[in-house]
Amino acid sequence: MDGEVKCPVDCEGDWEDWTDCTVSCGGGEKSREFTVTVAAAYGGYSCEKVFGTDDDVVDVNDTWTEESSCSDSYCPSDCSGAWTDWTECPVTCGSALGYFTAKRTYSIITPARLGGDECPEFGGTVESITGDCNTDACAIDVTIWVDEDLNQYWVNDALSQWVDTDGYVVGSIDFSDTPAILCVLFALACWLAGWLAGWLSGWLVGWLVGWLVGWLDMNARPALCVCVRTNE
Repeated sequence: MDGEVKCPVDCEGDWEDWTDCTVSCGGGEKSREFTVTVAAAYGGYSCEKVFGTDDDVVDVNDTWTEESSCSDSYCPSDCSGAWTDWTECPVTCGSALGYFTAKRTYSIITPARLGGDECPEFGGTVESITGDCNTDACAIDVTIWVDEDLNQYWVNDALSQWVDTDGYVVGSIDFSDTPAILCVLFALACWLAGWLAGWLSGWLVGWLVGWLVGWLDMNARPALCVCVRTNE
């Protein structure tokens, strides 16, 4: 009848169940849908006021989806680690066979957690291997000595060592002076002896005298100097 006062009617609706979380750990999302079953009227509370929907959800059968975070716990993670590079050979050349022991160390970058797989190696594990490294002969200055049987001997001037023709050490030698200087002085004495003797007795005697001078004792390594005087 006229003048009848209507009571306020609040919004009503139904909620569906929450969906499954999009992930099992590490943070995901879930949602549920709201459907209006009774529209607000006569000054009653709106769906927005009652259920927190958008302001355009007003009529019966209007729907609205609510979203929420879920599964915020940390996920299990496997251990991660890596081997360092092998240590480098300490020399660039001339290494003796089996001289070098290379090493590398396993380092754990991220440990396993919450049931994740452990690393196959423990942190700080060291592996080593011994072998050759940079065995090529180093470039050296050598002096060539010749004994009475015309055998050649190569001397490493810097280290006073006997070396083979590839530069590898085959023995040591103890000189009071450097082989290079001795060779120069020895050759000069040989030449002078041969030259002077040559003026006195001719070429053959000069050669013999020079040969005898060459027999100066050099730590049991005599050298043969062959001096030839040029006839003028």
